Amino acid sequence: MRENLDIDTKTLALYYAWDHFAYHAGQRQTVFNYFVLLLGGCVAAYSATMGESGAEYHYFRIFLGIVLALASLVFWRLDQRNARLVKISEDALKDLEAQMAKEIKVPSIRLMENAGKRVSRFPFLESFGQIYGLIFAVSGLVGIAMAIVSVWR
Repeated sequence: MRENLDIDTKTLALYYAWDHFAYHAGQRQTVFNYFVLLLGGCVAAYSATMGESGAEYHYFRIFLGIVLALASLVFWRLDQRNARLVKISEDALKDLEAQMAKEIKVPSIRLMENAGKRVSRFPFLESFGQIYGLIFAVSGLVGIAMAIVSVWR
């Protein structure tokens, strides 16, 4: 909460919405970073045991594949939750920016509105959600493939 409570309600609402947006957008990035670390760890551990034989390595590689597939699902769901919370903040900020743009007669101040406009004719992979979703899906499939390949070896 802000220390100076002598500010007007609109300004307080703007700070509140922005803080909510910044917190959940940061959470989304942090969760994705942890996923990338887990992904790298699973792939590195799997690769390090590729030349090894024995039941313990065989089961460990299956385990790594299953962990990666399940982690991809869990992190994807966490990302969806964070994306929804970010969207809630964006909607509030869009409304506040619209009011502000009208009051100060500067339409370009509608940053959230302008940020949501499509900039490419490419049909997908323009948003964090689309890119993250693709990475989670591919990683999940790689995890399944790692487990299946390990079962057959």
